[in-house]
Formats: sequence, structure tokens, C-alpha cells
Amino acid sequence: QVDPEKAQLKEIRKFTTEETARIFRLPLSLLQEHANSTNRANIEEQGISLVRDTLTPWITRQEQELDRKIFLQKEISKVRTRHEMDIFLRGDAKARAQYYRELFQSGVLSINEIRKKEHLNPITNEKGDFHFVPLNHAPIEYLEKTTPSTPSE
Repeated sequence: QVDPEKAQLKEIRKFTTEETARIFRLPLSLLQEHANSTNRANIEEQGISLVRDTLTPWITRQEQELDRKIFLQKEISKVRTRHEMDIFLRGDAKARAQYYRELFQSGVLSINEIRKKEHLNPITNEKGDFHFVPLNHAPIEYLEKTTPSTPSE
């Protein structure tokens, strides 16, 4: 049996934690309140929410202030300050591998661009900078030109 005063104190502490999270726009999981977090995906989604809803507005304001104070007005169209936020949004290794695979297979990123994002040394020959696309998305005319002809019988 729980003493009513202790039960009330527990409720007050829970309310204080929720209010703190609400004021600072933090997920409850960052304040070690895991009562509403049902699984790992839920906590990961809260981390993404933290970056999107809490950190991004502050970082955007900081980038704008740095641009204003560091660069001349004519330079801002050519150069900008940008914080690298990808590190906060990194998921598990399997999710990152799938993300990079899709970007590589659709020709968005080269091998060296992926290696750079993962802080790995580039492939030194020029083949590391090639962008590849699936041939099944090429126009038929291109396939006809590149397909070797079969010898006549």
C-alpha cells in the first residue's frame, strides 16, 4: 500500500518532468521518462523530432546570424554557413546502408560521396567518382545503340 503523500509526490514529479519537456520542446525520453515509449522505433522517432522541432530552428537562426556577421552582402549569394545535421539523424547501420544503396542505385551519390559522408577515405582512382544508373530506366534508343549485335548465321 502506497502512502497518499508519496503517491501525490510521484504525480507532481511526473507533471514537472512533462512540463520541463514541454517548455524546452524535448522528447520525454531525453529526460529519462520512458512510460510512453513503447519500443526502439518510438524513441528513434522522438530523436528525429528533437532535431526537427527543437534543434533546427536554433541552428537555422545561428547560421543566419553567422552569415550576416561574417560575409559581405554580395558574398551571401555565393557562400553560406551550414551546420552538418546528418550526424543527429543517423539511424542504425542497416537503415543507413539501405539509404545509401538507394541513393547510389538511382545515381544521386557516387561511391566517394557515400564514403565521405561516412568519414572514410575515398577510392583514389576516378571510378570512385562515377555515378551509376540502372539500365532498365534508359531510353530504348540508348539500349539499341549500346547492345552488341549478334553475329548473323
